[in-house]
Amino acid sequence: MPATVKETTTDLRAFDQETASALLHICRMAFPHPRIDDECYEHVVNLLDAKALADPHLATLIKDSVLVLNYNAGGNWQHLDDAARLATLRAISHTTFFQTVRSEMVNSFYSNPAVWRSLGYEGPSNDKGGYDNRGFNGISWLRPDDRVPNPEPME
Repeated sequence: MPATVKETTTDLRAFDQETASALLHICRMAFPHPRIDDECYEHVVNLLDAKALADPHLATLIKDSVLVLNYNAGGNWQHLDDAARLATLRAISHTTFFQTVRSEMVNSFYSNPAVWRSLGYEGPSNDKGGYDNRGFNGISWLRPDDRVPNPEPME
């Protein structure tokens, strides 16, 4: 996790700042990418906030889960050291709360073009002619005999 994580998010409607900050830290801890700005993680928190505004059960699940996380931490979960926070997340990884946050991260975070750029992914290739003609087999870390030969183009 970066040395500083933004403590506030903007435009919250369902969550308070403490819940949003905890979600931001959870996302950073569960999906650590030091080169990716907090804004990309904050986008996921804002999406969860919008979904929680539309779904009172989701709002209750997330707010209550953050309260339980803090209670089990003996105060504020965010103030634990990295090892203790990670252990706490592993302990709740089977819960609906964690799976909800994880799912939003996988679906929204990794669909964000700003995240793609930070990870070196140029995005979908179909509008550029596909991967076959754009370096599909240009993987320098594979030995030449392990590479799959390019198939003949389909007509």
